[in-house]
Parts: sequence; C-alpha cells; structure tokens
Amino acid sequence: MIETFLIDVNIYLIFYFALINIVYIILFLFALSGSKRQTDLAKTKPYTILFTDQLLPGISIIAPAYNEEVSIIDSVTSLLNLKYPDYEVVVVNDGSKDQTLLKLVEHFELERKHPSFVKSLNTKDIRGVYQAKDIPNLVVVDKQNGGKADALNVGINVSKKPYVCGIDADSILEGDALLKIASVMLDDTKETIAVGGNIYPANGFTFDKGQVEKRSIPKEMLCRFQTIEYLRAFTSGRIGWSEIKSLMIISGAFGLFHKGELIKAGGYLTSSGSFKKDTVGEDMELVVRLTMQALKEKKPYLVSYVHNAYCYTELPSDLKTLLKQRNRWQRGLIDILSYHRDIAFKKDYKQIGFIGYPYFFIFEFLGPFLELQGYIMLTVALILGLLNPVILLGIFTASIAFGIVISLSSFYMSEKEMLMMSQKDMYKLLFYAIFENFGYRQMIGMHRAISTFKALRESGQWGTQKRKGFNK
Repeated sequence: MIETFLIDVNIYLIFYFALINIVYIILFLFALSGSKRQTDLAKTKPYTILFTDQLLPGISIIAPAYNEEVSIIDSVTSLLNLKYPDYEVVVVNDGSKDQTLLKLVEHFELERKHPSFVKSLNTKDIRGVYQAKDIPNLVVVDKQNGGKADALNVGINVSKKPYVCGIDADSILEGDALLKIASVMLDDTKETIAVGGNIYPANGFTFDKGQVEKRSIPKEMLCRFQTIEYLRAFTSGRIGWSEIKSLMIISGAFGLFHKGELIKAGGYLTSSGSFKKDTVGEDMELVVRLTMQALKEKKPYLVSYVHNAYCYTELPSDLKTLLKQRNRWQRGLIDILSYHRDIAFKKDYKQIGFIGYPYFFIFEFLGPFLELQGYIMLTVALILGLLNPVILLGIFTASIAFGIVISLSSFYMSEKEMLMMSQKDMYKLLFYAIFENFGYRQMIGMHRAISTFKALRESGQWGTQKRKGFNK
C-alpha cells in the first residue's frame, strides 16, 4: 500500500514538472517570435524620428523612495539623463527614516515650493514639495508614510503628463529605456494602457553618474542564481505572456501606464484610496484591474512588454534579505489571486480568465505545495529503495533537464539582443544555470510554500532590503 502510494506520487510529480516545463517552452517559442517582431519594428523607428515634436506622449516618471539614501542620488541622476523628448521626474519620499530627503535637497539644491495640482486619488498627507531652479523637470514630494502604492498615487496626483512611469527608486534605467518602452505605442492602433520594461540585475555592474560604465556578473553565488531567475522570468516569460495577451504583471521597478485610465480605475490599491485595501502586490493588482476595466468597457487595449528596454536593479546579496523579498512576493500573489478570483474562467475576461489566472493559481500558488510534497515523497521512496531507474530518469528529465534547457534558452535570448557580459562571465553563468537546479530552486520553492502560510497572519508593508548601493 505504502509502496504503491509513493510510486504514484512520484509519477504524478513527473507529470507536474513535465506540464509546467511544456508551458515554459510554449512561452519561450512565443517570446522568440515576439522579440523578433519588436526588434524588426524598432529598426523602422530611428531616434531622429522619435524626437519629432508630440510624436510620443509626455511621461511623468514616479520614483517612490523609502530609506533609499544609499542609491537615491545615482538613481535620480540616471533618470535626469534619459533620452526622451518630454518627461519629468517625480520622486516621492514616503516618510523615510534615514537621510533620503536630506540627500536629495542638498545634492540637487532643492527649494520648497507650493505648486497647485488636482488630488484625483485619496492619499496620505503631503508634507512638502521641492523643486530646483536649474532642473525644471525634477519634483521631490515629501509625504507621510503610507506604503509604496500610496506614494505612487501621490506621484500620480502631482504629475503633469498623460502617461506615468512607475519605477523603484533603487533602480537605474538604461539611457534609451524610456524611448524604447514608449515607442511601442506607435506599433499598434490600440490604446496602450500598460507596458513593462526588462528588469536586469545590476549587481556586478559599475555605474558613473547613473550610467553603466562596466558590465559584469555578480560576485556572490546567491546573486548569480537570481540573475538566471530574472533572465528566465523577464526575457522569455513576460514576452511570451504578452504575445498571447495574458500578461497579468508588470514589474513595479519599471512600468508605464495611461494616466487617465489609471485614475479612472482608482489608482493603486491602498487603504487610503477608494478601495480601502492595502496590498504588497500593487504592480500585478493594477494590471489586472486595468485589463478588467478595458474588457468591461469593450474597448480595444494593449498591455505589452518591451524586452530591450532595460532597467537595472540591485538584487539581495544575503539569504535573509532574499527570503524576506520572496515572502513578500508570495503574499502579494496570494492577495491578488484571492481579490480577483471572480475573473477565473469567465468568458468576459478572455485570455486572463482562461490562461493567465489558472496558470498563476496552479503553478505559482499550488505549485510550491505540490513540489514540496513531491520532494518529500521522493526522498522517502529513495530511502526505502522503492524507485526504479525509469522513474528516477523521468523525474530528472522533467524537473532538471527541462529546467536547464529553458534557462539556457532564456540566456541565449537575452545575450543575442544586447551583450551584457564577457565570454568568461558567460561561461560562469552558464554553469550556474545548470547548478541552480540542484538545491537553490528547491530551497526557493520550499520557502514559497512556507510563505503561503505566513501570508495569513502578516500585514502588507514596504519592508526594507539591505542594500550595498551601486558600484562606482
């Protein structure tokens, strides 16, 4: 009886891993097609044309900051040096307890102002607005602490442009990233309500005044594993989801949104706003709500992802911080799946109801539990000597071999677009793309299962990530 049960569980584990990797392969194939189409279209839009007056919409970049004194100056400097015809930078200090605001005031020689603006979204109170005489497109807002989503809503209220671009204050954009992410609007007649850029690990990179000086892979083993994860999730995953019109998440580190549609939808989800609810998954929740709104109104819309618009972000370099981050991500996922559960298998919500939501529920929510149970049963069966070579080969092929192929494919797609590393570093990362399947991925999966239980008793807050700052 026990022998049959253990063998059956491991056979089910094979089918589970085979199924999820088939999904990844399908997404990768769509991503290949999508990336080629984007690259071909980009060649028809030289920079000289993109700077034609009023061809591209004005953009307000909103950078929420909470205890970001280590990297805030580099990040804002990077934003002020972007190649784009019409944009402003709105930095929102969300009641930081460190010297974030002071560093901004001193470095950019800011003065307190009293500008007028429409408060379209309810937020925590603003304590002050600062501007610089010599930098007219920089605005710094100081407000009471209310969380990242509330800070973004304040930025939306203060912004003056028709599109808003939310980024993390600890991130640095490639010089032409804003130009690339906005120019995709010219490729389709549908109104773009949301578009995301490619998030790339900055650990190992060297920056000078917000610009990349030297590219290299991270020194820390933990960061190298995460680099592979980012390549897999963003380079192939997000493009694939975008191609099948099922993209449900745009990273809060770099996302562009139609301001009018955003305000009509109620802005980011906060307890201060009209929905009276907080969430740590504000990026995914907003994309889902904007998509639902467009589908209900039966209006043509576009939610897309631009694979060659790069945003560099600092990865957690120690295990404690990494697990804390993944706990926050898992809590956000569970919150959104619960909050928007009504979209599942509803014809009115098309692809996100029949493809996107089921995927996240089965593989991202239930997946960690299935994997954890499978690994436990596999270990027990191995100890008792109940597994034959055929089952062991099946498990290895479905879980390890397929995973390696997908990681290497994502790695290839990333490097063929823009060389991020030397040949020596490339070989090192290729090794980690294989090595991550023997311990690291299992550890992350187990932690996600544990985080699900913790989600029932934890509140949604910013949380702080221990940062080293960008290399100079």
